[in-house]
Order: sequence, then C-alpha cells, then structure tokens
Amino acid sequence: MSEQQPADGAAVRDASVAILQQLGETLGLVDDQQYTTPGPSGATIGAHVRHTLDHYRKLADGYRGSTTVAYDRRDRGGSVETQRSAAIEETRALAGMFASLDETQMSFPVRVRAMVSGDGLEAEMDSTLVRELWFASHHAIHHAAILKPIFEAVGVELPAEFGRAPSTVNHEQPTG
Repeated sequence: MSEQQPADGAAVRDASVAILQQLGETLGLVDDQQYTTPGPSGATIGAHVRHTLDHYRKLADGYRGSTTVAYDRRDRGGSVETQRSAAIEETRALAGMFASLDETQMSFPVRVRAMVSGDGLEAEMDSTLVRELWFASHHAIHHAAILKPIFEAVGVELPAEFGRAPSTVNHEQPTG
C-alpha cells in the first residue's frame, strides 16, 4: 500500500466526475426495460441511480446557495428514476457542473441538514463543498456495489472494479 499526499479539492473533484461519468456510461449498457426491471431485492437500477444522483443534485443546489444541502429531502420518483435517458443526461449535467469548479470553489462553505433519527429529528452543520462532494461520491460507490447484482440479474456483467471503494482497491494491490 503506498502512502499518498492528502488529496486536494481537485483530486476529489476529478474522482467525483469520473464516478459520475462511469455511472452514465454504465447506463448505456442497459435498455429502458432493464432500467426499470426490479432486481433481486425488488429495487430497480433506476431507483438506485435516482437516489445516487439526488445526493449530487442536492449538493449542487446547495453550493449555488439556493438551499441548505438536505440529502434526506430527496426527489423520489421522477424521470431520472423511470427514464434511462433522463438519468444519463443528469449524470452528464452534474459531471459538467462539478468539473467546472476550481480549487477556491471547492473550499466554498455549505450548510448541511441531516436527519439523525427515524422520528424526523434533524441536525444542521457546517461543511465545505469538497467534503460533501467526497461524501456524495463515497455514497455513490456504495450504491454502485448494490447496483452490480441488479445489473447482473438483467444480464449485464460489469467490470470487477465497479462499486469498489478506493481503499479496498488500494488494499488489494500487491505490495512490491
């Protein structure tokens, strides 16, 4: 395992854009029917993609100052969940928006609201765009891991690295 310098905003931004691009490309491997076919758990590719993109969208909206970033107030349903073309377009739009940010913008402060219990109790906290972009990408990787068996159930085999955390990939590299 190699030691690396701490990642800066550009590294997080670039990794996040790559995750969004990979997701968009992966959606090109299924047709519209496969996108909405329930997998082994009952969830569809579209439902997981919508959930994943909601996190990025909430962050993009919060960064622009239009709202506090409230990941738990997602836009369930909608065209991204049911229309593969809408999801592909959303991945492109979000990747483009995040790719355009510079180091100064990556350190922009954001306010985050999170639901901390099932009764709806919420807490607000300060964060930065780079920290929250890392969170949204970390979350996306975990949903990609959940998506993998759904893709396989509809007959699409994905690359071995799809849905694998960078720390896992790094840990499994041969030392030598």
